[in-house]
Amino acid sequence: MRTKIILFIISFITFNLTNAQNNIAVPKGAKEIIIKNELTKIENGEQLVNTLLENSYEIADYNKELGTVKTSLKTHKSASYYFYIRYSDNQIVLKGMFKPNYSISIGSVQTEPTFYDIENRGMKNSEMKETFNRMLEFSNKLKSENVDYK
Repeated sequence: MRTKIILFIISFITFNLTNAQNNIAVPKGAKEIIIKNELTKIENGEQLVNTLLENSYEIADYNKELGTVKTSLKTHKSASYYFYIRYSDNQIVLKGMFKPNYSISIGSVQTEPTFYDIENRGMKNSEMKETFNRMLEFSNKLKSENVDYK
């Protein structure tokens, strides 16, 4: 019995230590994900475009000279979003915009949805939180262990 308790405690501590190393807390209000790596501008561009295409993102605009990529509008639950990505030597900066897929009407007045910055705030399952989570998921698919948030 004592051995089982000791093994449980050791496995629990090991599990928590590995999780603490892999999960960096994303600060509230972060609008950019900065991925730092050892790749050149050309290698970052190739990696970025390949990763976008492998994950079913359509590319709306791609400028190799400026190092920018903009994705086409993509829908997730109740919001549409796109990413605007800048890349250069040793880093990729990921930002995005989203708009709700609904309008509000009061009487004869109807509001049309507008675009907002994707930002790490809002409640669980809100459009803002969900679109930031999509951006975070995509950033995790890019090869890097050094990620920063702004």
